[in-house]
Amino acid sequence: MKNEVTITREQFFEFIKSKEETEENSSPKYFLDYFDSYQKTGKKTSWNWAAFFFNGLWFLHRKMYFYWALILLYDAVLVFDVGIGSFLSNLGVDRVLKITPSVVFMVISVSLHIFLLRYSNYIYLRYANKKIRGGTLNRGTNMWVVWVLVLVFLIKICIPEPIFLVIKGKLLDTLNLA
Repeated sequence: MKNEVTITREQFFEFIKSKEETEENSSPKYFLDYFDSYQKTGKKTSWNWAAFFFNGLWFLHRKMYFYWALILLYDAVLVFDVGIGSFLSNLGVDRVLKITPSVVFMVISVSLHIFLLRYSNYIYLRYANKKIRGGTLNRGTNMWVVWVLVLVFLIKICIPEPIFLVIKGKLLDTLNLA
């Protein structure tokens, strides 16, 4: 299977940088250092703490929307427990493994974070290679999406739940969805 990165360092820099960034800025320099290391050694693993702690937001910031959607779907299944826990209990996972489904979810979630910690730079390099080969020369970053999501999160935690439910109820009444 051929997984070679065929782009040059200059093409990669043009792809990752924001408008005013130079090779000496911390973000481009970080990824360029990884690019150089990968070109020399072929080693796919590295450390990316931003992807570890902010996995979905990191993908959004890097304009990797498909990967963000995968993380969102993954989180929806794990965090919002759409019946998977009871499904696993019905299968007897909690009796066989002597652990609850929530422990299984936690182990899976931590495993994803560790995977992203080690492989997100490689995923990004492969993504950039594919986009550049397809004719996209500059992607940069997407900070406004991250700030909007942070604002939504802050609003959600700052508005007490009863007030949020009243607002939600009035909105549903207004839209005749109640």
